[in-house]
Amino acid sequence: MLISTNAQYAIAVCVEFTPNSYYAGQLGEVASFLALAAGFAQGEGETVYYNQTVNAIGTIQHVSNGYNITVMVINVKALKFGGLQIFTDNSLSYSELAELVNSFANIIYS
Repeated sequence: MLISTNAQYAIAVCVEFTPNSYYAGQLGEVASFLALAAGFAQGEGETVYYNQTVNAIGTIQHVSNGYNITVMVINVKALKFGGLQIFTDNSLSYSELAELVNSFANIIYS
């Protein structure tokens, strides 16, 4: 957990897979589904940003007591997966979501 205050929190994870492992072999397939997920995720009250260049997606979903912000990044070449989950009282604009996704992708790709 990165931070937790007043029922708001942020959790981040980065997993690096062993070459030639089963999960490393599946990263490319999972990355190919991100575009499909981006298309399905655009429901009412939901904002989606997808960056195909870095295999990254971010969503903002309004829930009864705040906003769930989720970011996923898949670096197929380096065999890394990164995930970020934020729950907050305040939403982000589309451009702020794009900046968050791209900044997190820079971390996963570094």
